[in-house]
Amino acid sequence: MYFNLIGFAMFVVAAAVAEGIVRVVGSSNRHVQILIAGLLFTILDVVVRSWRGTRPFGRGGGAIMFLPVWLWGLVLAAIESVSLVRGT
Repeated sequence: MYFNLIGFAMFVVAAAVAEGIVRVVGSSNRHVQILIAGLLFTILDVVVRSWRGTRPFGRGGGAIMFLPVWLWGLVLAAIESVSLVRGT
């Protein structure tokens, strides 16, 4: 399995909240939405892992394609930050 249900739920929640924030603010920039979703990925996974008392790479948190969700969140946030700075 490439993901677990916790990871999928974090993906859905982060994407929905990011979409809502972008719509409320009135921005049409998708880089901002993905940046917010990436940060939410990281926050949600760290909260779940600390609540369950697991290590960053241990079982107990979200995973997508065998990688922890917090790592995906940091990568997405970094890529979109660069895109926003470059204006692409």
